Amino acid sequence: MAILPAQIVAGEWVPSRRTHHANTGPIRRTSSSHLPALEEPQPLELPNTLPETSHPLPPAPPVEKPATAIPTSLTPMSLADFEALALSSHPALIRASARINGAYGRVVQAGLKPNPTIGYRGDDIGLDGSDGQHGGFVSQTIVAKEKVSTGRNAARFEQSREEHNQQATRFRVLNDVRVQFYVLLAAEKRLEIAGELFALHKRDLAAMEQRLKQEDASRVDVLRTRLETEEAALEVESARASVAAAWREMTAFVGEAGLQPSPLAGDLTEKTSIHSWEMTLQTVLANSPELAAARADVQRACWAIRHAQAQNRPDWDVGVSVQYDTQLDSTFTGVEVGMPLPVFNRNQGRIREAQAELAGARAKVIQTERALQMRLARVYREYDAAVRQLKHFDKEIAPNAKETLKLVEAGFVEGELSVLDVLDAQRTYARQKQKHVELQLNRQKAALQIEGLLLTGSLTVE
Repeated sequence: MAILPAQIVAGEWVPSRRTHHANTGPIRRTSSSHLPALEEPQPLELPNTLPETSHPLPPAPPVEKPATAIPTSLTPMSLADFEALALSSHPALIRASARINGAYGRVVQAGLKPNPTIGYRGDDIGLDGSDGQHGGFVSQTIVAKEKVSTGRNAARFEQSREEHNQQATRFRVLNDVRVQFYVLLAAEKRLEIAGELFALHKRDLAAMEQRLKQEDASRVDVLRTRLETEEAALEVESARASVAAAWREMTAFVGEAGLQPSPLAGDLTEKTSIHSWEMTLQTVLANSPELAAARADVQRACWAIRHAQAQNRPDWDVGVSVQYDTQLDSTFTGVEVGMPLPVFNRNQGRIREAQAELAGARAKVIQTERALQMRLARVYREYDAAVRQLKHFDKEIAPNAKETLKLVEAGFVEGELSVLDVLDAQRTYARQKQKHVELQLNRQKAALQIEGLLLTGSLTVE
C-alpha cells in the first residue's frame, strides 16, 4: 500500500478503495440471496480537509518528518500473489502429500500376493551308503480372498482420510496467508493515520511558533505543542516498525527470503457475506475436511474389523517337489497341501483392538463436530461484534468525532479554546480512526476464518 501524503486534517475515515485482484479460491463461498445475512456497515465519508474558518492558521514551514513508509518495490502485490507463493512450497502441504503417497503405498501393498518359495530338497542321504534323493521344490501360500479385499479397503479409507487432511492443510495455508495479508493492510493504514496526526501537530507547532513571534502565544503553549509533536513522531516510528514486522512475518510464511515490501492491492473495507448462525453452522459441518477425515477414519476402522476377522480364515500352503533317487535311478514327484488349524489363535486380540479403534473413531466424529461448533461460536461472536460496532461507529461515533474536531478548531481560531484542546481533539480523532481500522481487521479475520471452515495454524498444527 502506498502511503498517502499527510492531509491538513486526519484525512479519510475509511481507507480509499483499492482494486482487489486477489483470487480467494475455493474457500470463499458465494452467499445465497434467500439466506439472511448480517447487516453490513456502510463506508463512512469524512472530509479530506479541515472545516474552513474565517481565520485559517498560518502554513507550516517545510520540516523534516519521520518516514511514513518503508522502502518498497514498484509492483503492487495482490492477495492472489501471496497465495500463489504460499501454495508453491509450503512445508505443510509437502508433508500432507507425502502422507497421501505413504497411504497409497499401503493400498498397493495390501493387494500384493505372497512370493512363492523355491529351494533344494534332499532325503535319505547316506542311507545304506547311497547318495539319497536330491531335487527341488516350489511352494506358494494362497491367501484367502477376503483377507486381501478387506485389507485393501481399510487401506483405501486410510488414504481417503489423508486426502481430507491434505485439503484441511490447504485451507489452513490459504486462511493464514489471507489473514496476514489483511494484517499488512491494517498495519500500513495505521502508519498512514500516524503520519497524518504527526503532520497535523507539525502544522500546529509551526502556527504556535509564528504566534509566539507575534507575541500572541506563550512559550509554555509552544513547548507543550512541541512535546505532542514529538510524541506523534514516536508513534509514526512505532507504526513503521509494525509494518516492517508484518512484512517479515509474511516473508517467513510464504518462504520467500527475497520478498521486498511492495504496494498492496487490497482493501480493509471489502464487504463480507456471512449468513445467519444456523446456516453458517450447517455449512461448516457439511464442508469441513476435518469432519470428513474423521468419518473416513470410521470407515477405515470398520474395514479393519472385517480384516481382523478374516485373519481367522487359514491360508493354504501348496508345494510341489521333484527328486531323483540315485539308488533306484528314478525320478519322482511329491505334492504337499496344508493349512494351519485355528485352534488356539483365532486373532481374538487383533479383533478386539480393531473394535476399540472403531469406538474411538466414532467418538472422534462427535468430538470434532462439537469442537467445530464451539470454535464457530467464538469466531461468529467476533464477527457479529465487529459488524455491530462498525455500524455504531458509522452512525454515532464518526459524526461526533468529525463535529468535535470542527468545533474545537473553530474555537481555537476564535480564541475560545487553547492549542491543547486542538491537540487533544486531533489525537482523539486519530485514535478513533485507529479503532475503526482495528474493527475492520477483526471483521475481516473473523470472516476469513468462517469462510475458511475455521482452519488456521498451518505452521503449527501437526
